[in-house]
Amino acid sequence: MDRARLPDYPEKHPGACLSEMTKVFNSTPPALFYALKSLEITRKKRRLPTQNKIPQK
Repeated sequence: MDRARLPDYPEKHPGACLSEMTKVFNSTPPALFYALKSLEITRKKRRLPTQNKIPQK
């Protein structure tokens, strides 16, 4: 993982999810998560919001 590029990537790609970033940095999600956490950078966790599965009456 290229930690030199890591701080700049979220600023240039604000919509990138953690799963997308793993492909760019050739890393696993947990490794990337902890690397971002050490830099105090938070990321989105899901691509789309989940929908409520309870049917409305």
